[in-house]
Amino acid sequence: MLSGKRFRLKAETIAIETNGDKRIAIHVPAGSVVTVEIGPRPDDRRMLDILWEGRKIVMFADDIQKRGEPAGEV
Repeated sequence: MLSGKRFRLKAETIAIETNGDKRIAIHVPAGSVVTVEIGPRPDDRRMLDILWEGRKIVMFADDIQKRGEPAGEV
């Protein structure tokens, strides 16, 4: 489980942010620290619920593992 772990992104990475009924692709810059709130999800092992700068976003687990480095636990 990755829940509760923090990662520093080594490269810009795409995420999905929900705004009302819309899902919007956003770019999370390299150097950003993200916190895995939940994940991988039981219904979709590929997705993680992430907290980044006070925003709730969704990222692929594979992206976090390939483009992130551990930054401690919450």
